[in-house]
Amino acid sequence: MRNKPIFERGLWLVLLLSFFTVLSTPAQAAQPAPDFKLPGVDGKPIELKQYRGKLVVLNFWATWCPPCRKEIPDLADFYTRYGDKAVVLGVAMDDPDEVKEFVRMFDVNYPVVIGDNNVANQYGRVRVLPTTFFIDRKGQIVGQQAGIVTPAQLEQFVRKGTVATR
Repeated sequence: MRNKPIFERGLWLVLLLSFFTVLSTPAQAAQPAPDFKLPGVDGKPIELKQYRGKLVVLNFWATWCPPCRKEIPDLADFYTRYGDKAVVLGVAMDDPDEVKEFVRMFDVNYPVVIGDNNVANQYGRVRVLPTTFFIDRKGQIVGQQAGIVTPAQLEQFVRKGTVATR
């Protein structure tokens, strides 16, 4: 076995230490969820702050998005079971007429608002759909999920008030 140059061994050590530093870095502290006032599918305005005191699953989605469509039944089931403790609030990043028809056809049972780029930019991390933010009873973002949210994540959120995201 030949000896590796000191530089190469040092590089591996730096990479290994960096890897463990990333693994041991604590999760980001909770941040306040930006408030908004957006029209619901019925045209009446909905404000995020009206849900203070409840857990909020804030789900950015669109009717044309296959993963979004896939997670809607899980979100609806969660809302049916835990609507007294938690709310699902859908933020549809889509044409309002298409959203209204979609909500009606698929019996979406939780509140849905018509989103826009302003609200997506307020949250800053909405780069893919679906993206879900988990907001605690005090209005703090305690987790986010880019991509499909799982039933296990929803259950963990309602039990612990926080969630592990991928």
